Amino acid sequence: MSDQDRLRAPFDDFRDRCLAETVPPGVDALRRTVRRRRTTRAMVAAGVAALVTIAAIALPGLRATPTPTEPTPSPTVSESVPPSPTPTPTMSPSASPSHSTAPGSPRAGSGSGKQSGSGADPCYVRTLYWDIGPEHYYLPPGTAQKCPSIKIKLVWAKYGWSPADQKIVRLSSSSTYLTAARPSFNTPDLSSPDNRCNTLTVLMRGNVSLPASIPNYFVDTSRVWTRFNAFFKARGAVEMLGGFAIGSATDAQLIEACVNATG
Repeated sequence: MSDQDRLRAPFDDFRDRCLAETVPPGVDALRRTVRRRRTTRAMVAAGVAALVTIAAIALPGLRATPTPTEPTPSPTVSESVPPSPTPTPTMSPSASPSHSTAPGSPRAGSGSGKQSGSGADPCYVRTLYWDIGPEHYYLPPGTAQKCPSIKIKLVWAKYGWSPADQKIVRLSSSSTYLTAARPSFNTPDLSSPDNRCNTLTVLMRGNVSLPASIPNYFVDTSRVWTRFNAFFKARGAVEMLGGFAIGSATDAQLIEACVNATG
């Protein structure tokens, strides 16, 4: 057998396979493909229609109306009396004492001043406001009407220092109360007897002890106010409401302050 005869069979097989893969299908094959696709689409459409029908029937049954819970009757309160012909009086739920406080309801004059339950304590003051020229502090509008017994002590101090000083010295201080009768006040112009180059005015809440001198955190300007807050809180301050350098006060600001009504 010659070399051509040995190679003819593999080449013939290769040609047949290539033609089978490259020659387009005939008319009969196209018809079979179209019929198969139509059948598949019809089956899918029928399945979707069946699912929609089942869902439309089943969903109303799944939405069951919740069984109404019957209110638990309040226990009756009976009063023990000596034996007598008169029957023991009972108090129906509608005649329950009116002075009992429901959980979560506001309590005027609460010492904690915190919010409890779903009701807000009217004596809980979250914010104080201040503006410039002169510094004016006041309670949020409506606080005095909601809590006539409110009383918040504010302590106002001025410290002074020179750039090279390692300590900031207290120059003067004063205090006052914010009440329903006096819901605002203007801070006094605290004196600077030794005319230090720089002054710092600090407002604090509560019965705090203001030290005669504090470290000069302005030597290192990083995290200045964070350090001042930590310093005063470590010495009994419940909250340091604010502090700023005199001479460059900004526009009106909102100062966060968790203050109690009896602070």
